[in-house]
Amino acid sequence: MTDGYPEEVAPRSSRGRRVAIWGGGALLALLAAYGGVAWWLGDSVPRDTTVSGVAVGGMSRDEAITAIETGLRDHLRGQLTLTAGAKQATVDPATAGLTADVPGTVDSLLGFTLDPRVLWARVGGGATRGVQVSVADTAYAKAMEGVATTLRTEPKEGAVSFAGGLDKTVMPVDGVEVDVAATRKAIEGAWPAAAIVPAVVRPLEPTVPIAEFERFRTEFSSVVLSGPVTVKAGDKSFQLTPAQFVPAVTVKAQGASLVSSIDSAKLVGIVQAEAAKAGIGAQPKDAIVTYSGGKFTVTPSVDGAILDPKVITDKVTSAITSASRTAEVTTTTQKPTFTTEIARATLPKEVISSFTTNFKPGQPRVTNIALGARRLNGAYVPPGGTFSLNKWLGQRTPDKGYVKAPGINAGRIEMTYGGGISQLSTTLFNASWFSGVKLVDWRAHSLYITRYPEGREATLDWWTIDNVFTNTTKGGILIQASTTSTSVTVTFRGIKTWNISTFKGPRFNVVSPRRVEITDPECIPQDPSSGFTVVNTRVFTQGGKEVKRESITTRYDATNEIVCTGR
Repeated sequence: MTDGYPEEVAPRSSRGRRVAIWGGGALLALLAAYGGVAWWLGDSVPRDTTVSGVAVGGMSRDEAITAIETGLRDHLRGQLTLTAGAKQATVDPATAGLTADVPGTVDSLLGFTLDPRVLWARVGGGATRGVQVSVADTAYAKAMEGVATTLRTEPKEGAVSFAGGLDKTVMPVDGVEVDVAATRKAIEGAWPAAAIVPAVVRPLEPTVPIAEFERFRTEFSSVVLSGPVTVKAGDKSFQLTPAQFVPAVTVKAQGASLVSSIDSAKLVGIVQAEAAKAGIGAQPKDAIVTYSGGKFTVTPSVDGAILDPKVITDKVTSAITSASRTAEVTTTTQKPTFTTEIARATLPKEVISSFTTNFKPGQPRVTNIALGARRLNGAYVPPGGTFSLNKWLGQRTPDKGYVKAPGINAGRIEMTYGGGISQLSTTLFNASWFSGVKLVDWRAHSLYITRYPEGREATLDWWTIDNVFTNTTKGGILIQASTTSTSVTVTFRGIKTWNISTFKGPRFNVVSPRRVEITDPECIPQDPSSGFTVVNTRVFTQGGKEVKRESITTRYDATNEIVCTGR
């Protein structure tokens, strides 16, 4: 034994130390070799490596940086184009805060590392990556304001239409807006390899989305347009096609929904008109008042029998909007507006107004005035009725006996068929003025004519100017018109409702005339007079007390001096 140990122990310990020393040397050699390979692999870009489409495999750091900057020169220095559908917007990368770090990108491919995963990737090669891009937040946000506006597409609202009884609905179209944050990531991943980058967008829905239009078409439109509706009234019937009844159908948007409604008044009118064509019912007829031989005659009114409006609204609406396409309706009696009783109770009793204007005898215009007065004489306007002189007289034409006479056109006197009829119109207007009826439509001559009251006159033109009043008195009005060789008189007979007094203010806004020379052979000379504005007021009284006042303002152009030089 040696030092208390068996003699055999010492030799074994010596061999173990030799094995340990040998193993440690081998490990150091292996580590040295591993480190050498790691150093060698970190000295150049791995083979088959591309950066933003530029091949840099096997290059040194400087070579790779130069190759990338050269290959991407145009994209790095040029404009970046962002697209959204057919729209595009360009920005300067630098202005938008974009920076391409080429050296940093190359450095990430190089350098000493002992990470076996990195080393294995470098041994394998074939890496593809983009240039590292950084984005300055403030600059990017500011640049994208304009880009977002340019690339934005507003949604298009839809519209429901049943024109002609067909579904001609225009469906809505979504718009788009740029998702600025997501577009930033897209730019970081694509630029500078790509100079054109699709912006990331999100949809913008119209107020009423497509899904609502599809629902409405299925639940309502297809039903309404599915076919004609049969309307039965007793043993008679007729059909309404969608083209006939859809004008009464209205579709409106309420928020994000489509809401339908049916115009009852329109539907009733449509149904009653078709019922009349089918011989169902009859329209009421107003009483007719005539005057002859100093006596009034009342032709009695006739009640009508029409389809009941309420039943039409309920039954036909139900048929239009359901699979059951039949509506059974009933008739109801309809009283005329102007019944026999009203006609007799409101027969004229007295003269309520009368007015006369004068003219020189023997002129062509006198023929027209007399002809118009004969036509006007005997016209009857029931209470609440509206009278149109143009409608009553009709167009003034030669075949009706009208002749050419002077009339005003564009500030000068010209020859026209029916010239002078404005004097009859002015006389009627003044009878209307003093009767107290409602003056609805009239127009004074553009030039002042001294034979008429200032501002209280009414010209007449078949095409553009009428003389209209509504009978607001308590009775019907019989219009009597007559002429002499020098005057025309219009008298209203009725039931006196108001006492009318009138006054005129002074002239103002006076305008001087000009001298105008005309070479037209048919020129008519014209004396000058000033233009001016004047106000007339009529005062309504009952039982000696003033009820109301009404004023009219009339402006006259200056009457230029017309000198005919073409004769």
